[in-house]
Amino acid sequence: MVSVKSIGVKGLAATSVGLFSLVSCAPISATDATSITEAVTGSTNVATTSNSPSAPNNTLSQEMTGSDDDLLHDLPQIPNANVSDNAEVSGELVNRVAGLFGVTTTQMIRVQLENTDPELAEPANGVSPGQATSKIANFNDNFKVNLQHIGGPDEPGSVKNTAAEEAHDERVNKHFMRQRQSREKLMVGLVNGTPYTWKRIGIEFNDMDRKMSQTFREIILPGEPFAAYAYTHDKKAKAMVQYELVGTSEKTWFTLRISSGEPHQVTVEYSGALETVANGNEGKRGSVVDLNVDRGVACATFYLTGSEGRFLSNDAPVNWMHTMLEEIGNHTLREIMLPRSHHAGMYTLNGGDGVGFGGRGNTWTQDYSVYDQLKIGGVRVIDSRLVLTRRDKKVFESHGSKVAGAWHGSLGVSHDSMIKQINRFNDEYPGELIIIDVDGREMRDNKKFNQLDAAGVAHVVESFKRLKHRAVLVPGEDIAQIPINRLIGDGKSAVIIRMEEYRTRNLPGEGYPSATEGFITNNELPYHKHWSNMDNAEKMLKDQTEKLLEYKDGRFRQLYVSDFLLTQKGIAVIFGNPIRVINEAAWKKLIETFWGVFRKDVFPNWLAMDAIRGGELRGIAMTVNECLVAKRCGKLGNRAPDAEDIKVRQLLIVDDLASIQNANTSQLAHITTSANATTT
Repeated sequence: MVSVKSIGVKGLAATSVGLFSLVSCAPISATDATSITEAVTGSTNVATTSNSPSAPNNTLSQEMTGSDDDLLHDLPQIPNANVSDNAEVSGELVNRVAGLFGVTTTQMIRVQLENTDPELAEPANGVSPGQATSKIANFNDNFKVNLQHIGGPDEPGSVKNTAAEEAHDERVNKHFMRQRQSREKLMVGLVNGTPYTWKRIGIEFNDMDRKMSQTFREIILPGEPFAAYAYTHDKKAKAMVQYELVGTSEKTWFTLRISSGEPHQVTVEYSGALETVANGNEGKRGSVVDLNVDRGVACATFYLTGSEGRFLSNDAPVNWMHTMLEEIGNHTLREIMLPRSHHAGMYTLNGGDGVGFGGRGNTWTQDYSVYDQLKIGGVRVIDSRLVLTRRDKKVFESHGSKVAGAWHGSLGVSHDSMIKQINRFNDEYPGELIIIDVDGREMRDNKKFNQLDAAGVAHVVESFKRLKHRAVLVPGEDIAQIPINRLIGDGKSAVIIRMEEYRTRNLPGEGYPSATEGFITNNELPYHKHWSNMDNAEKMLKDQTEKLLEYKDGRFRQLYVSDFLLTQKGIAVIFGNPIRVINEAAWKKLIETFWGVFRKDVFPNWLAMDAIRGGELRGIAMTVNECLVAKRCGKLGNRAPDAEDIKVRQLLIVDDLASIQNANTSQLAHITTSANATTT
């Protein structure tokens, strides 16, 4: 059994500084939290847990990089809070947490702050919203937690989120990114979106695990996913790996370097005839590309797509859609892939406080600003969940849900700031399509967090009118069937605001603007979205893969949206690792497995993720559009079977045939298994 004492005062101390401060996450390991929530399914009031020493493939069991002492260095000690040191997590603590939410212990396993669950939204277990609020207040007093709650004198959002506050949060996030870098290992990914086999021609390493020569494969085939850990051990460790593109007319290769220092930077140098489409002198022979380890990327990934004469890579221009008009201009939204940011505005906390049990750890989904997500992350679809303040009519992004009549969550960036960031991006990098997808169910007020009435929705709509470069569309036309050239072919940006039609009815004043002003509804852009609602990366990957393959026949009816992300559930909402930490596992699964499932007509049109820190998602989207849509990468291991073969130098292939045939047997087995899995 696990006691409060055995999990350390760490967990409870974390609550004393706002539950989910950036440096004090994960008081209970995910293994324990998962065991607790799984165990209660057999009983309404009793939960048991076993502290199993092994939890294979449990991606939530990641720990913060510092020691417990480091994590707790600045945290005050807490009183016993009416919980004895030997109290068992299985019973007393879980039941108390369920009681604080106003739900039964069995219902506690379903609690999450992503979307409001209708069955959990109303009071349960005999606890009214007022009683739940009282319980939260009592919890605050006992644990010395500074939490706002519904009905309090200060409404969240009443203090405008200033540029200074956002700048402060950006500094906090950068510090968080540095802490996230492991001294022991880092994951490196390679995406071969070319018709050429990559042959390893050199490898050197110092003060690193000698398995490096096994870690980096001798052969990476066209379209084959690859990601592996490089075990660095200490700051002196460094390594160099070289891969040649077999079959190009001129000798072409690149050098991947892991440098010494903390954190270990990962760069790629272009060698031989390798050049890419980029700005100015970037992309030329000898160029060096930084894989953004210092930005906290979970998998430092180098992608190369296209063929000799027109390669695209990490250094592609910021306005990548405009750059790829040659490839995607004649295709529609139903035929291409765009990166989507999940809860794009939740990278900052308005006023510094959450509501109820909301805080940084369970509501922050992103690490960088909307502008940064557009520029560095390549995001082109923004997920928006809005709250309108009652007093001063300010609009904020939000993340939370109602549980037992009370809303738990946080307010993020102000609408003023987000609109300015989007306008700035389009002024600086014209020619891009940006879609703002507004969740109608989660448009709420900030008093009781009920859904906005028509007057409130009208105020939100009016706020969106400050967006520049809004698209001029035809009312009633299916936007998903319009060629991209019609939207941005003139080199100008196009911004589209999408809302559910039922939220646009009977608006006062001029009503909902038409498509000629860039405003559309789900009738003009319908889609099918799948959210796994899971906290385990392996299970989420399996679920997303199965649903994608099931839906492939419907690709030409609606867009398909994949929410490729992990969700905190149950007691982990309070005591688990932050959302941005657990979703590092999702990024690793994207590079090493999920992208390998994609083939002709089988890929998400919008791929949504949390913790967008680098350009990996943009790289996957560009590779899909180049290889599976435009079909300019050859057959890519038969993932684009109707693509034309790219002519390669047969002499080099014959020379290297022995190397290819001697490739790691398990590697070839993996390739065969993956191919079979995607065709069944």
